[in-house]
Parts: sequence; structure tokens; C-alpha cells
Amino acid sequence: MPQHACCAFHLYEHAFIAEHRACTRAAISAETKSSQIICFDRRRKYFVIRFYCRRGYFVRFLFSASANKYILVGLPVAMLAGGLIFKDKKLLQTTRLMIESFFITGKITQIGKGVFGRARPYTGEGPLEFTWLKFNVRQERRSLPSGHVSSAFSIMTVLAKQYDVWWIKIPAYTVAVAVAFQRLESHNHWGADVIVGGAIGYSVSSTLVNRYRQPSKSSSAHPYIFGNRVGLIVSFQERRK
Repeated sequence: MPQHACCAFHLYEHAFIAEHRACTRAAISAETKSSQIICFDRRRKYFVIRFYCRRGYFVRFLFSASANKYILVGLPVAMLAGGLIFKDKKLLQTTRLMIESFFITGKITQIGKGVFGRARPYTGEGPLEFTWLKFNVRQERRSLPSGHVSSAFSIMTVLAKQYDVWWIKIPAYTVAVAVAFQRLESHNHWGADVIVGGAIGYSVSSTLVNRYRQPSKSSSAHPYIFGNRVGLIVSFQERRK
């Protein structure tokens, strides 16, 4: 198995373990793993580029920036419209979770970019060039983590977990991985950038969906007077969202 794939498996294993933790904590945990995989960026560049270039038109189109943009923007809009037209509560819930996950993931990703200040591949500065805690606004120093990949996984993970069937999960994760391939192929990111970005998006989305599925507890308190007795009745009720 290629070094990048081994590394991705290792990181995603940690992302699965962090499913029931808070969104920010899970994402920060994913970012701290980046130091373990940056070393692989110094090896052979982008085995994925050779895969990309040798495939047919459909694969090249799927991995293109324009196709990814249309899918990631159009999917939530189409789901929102479908939910409103057909009054489908699950579609509306899924759209809401997608939007929440997108914005939370985006904020965490932007903080990570400012903390690391990593140089992008096209600058030619190498994979170990960092400007720590400078929060530099220059795009050339905003490589880690990948915002496109974290956004893609934040949307597609919600879709895959809300509709837990193979014919939805496989296309959803295929699109997310295609975004990662495209960011590598365009020399905008190193391998570690897309892995950490994917882990952040996956962790935040998984946490939101799992918390939404957990039952919520409501309580109420009522005073009572009976004869010479005065008291308080407290009741608890568990409700599913």
C-alpha cells in the first residue's frame, strides 16, 4: 500500500475513535496528528498524479476543480429545495447539518492555517517550511490544512451518515476523495494537508450527526400543596430528536 494511503488509514482510525467528542476537540486532535505524516511529503511526490493522468475522461472530469465546485455547492441547494417542495423533514435536517458542519469546519480550518503557516508546494520552498502562529494572510502560506478537502468531507460525511446505504455512501466519499486528489494534482497542497483537512471535516460532521441522534432529556418542576404539606414535583422525560 502507498505511504500516503497507509498514513490516511492511520489518521482516519483516530477520527473514528473521536466521533463522540466535541467538534473542536476532535478537529484539534486530528491536526496534532499532522506531525506524524509530514515526513511522507518528503518522499516521492504524488503517486495520485500518475493515477489521475492515466485514467479516462470521466475520472479527469470528476477530479477537476469545476466539477467539485458544482457538486459541493449544488448538492445542499438541491436538497434544501427538495425538502421544501416535498416537505421532507430528513432532507431539511440533513441540509441544516451540512451547513452547520461546513461553517464549524471552516472556522477550525482557518485557525489551523494561521497556526501552521505552511508553504504551498508551488512555492518551491519544500514541505518543512512553516511560519508558526503568524496568521499570515498570504495564500502561499496557508497550505495546512486543506480548506477545500475539509469542506468536502464536512458535507459528504453528513450525507453518508444520514443516508446509511452503500449507493449513497460510496459516491459521497468518492467526491470528497476526488477533491483531495485535485488539490494534490494542482500543487496547492501536500499530502499531509489533505489528510488533516479530511480528518477535520470527518470529525466535525460525525460529531454533529451523532449528537443530533442522541436523545435529549427535558425536565419540569411543579410545586404542590396538600393539606399541611408543601413540596416540589420534579419529572424527567427523554425525547428523541
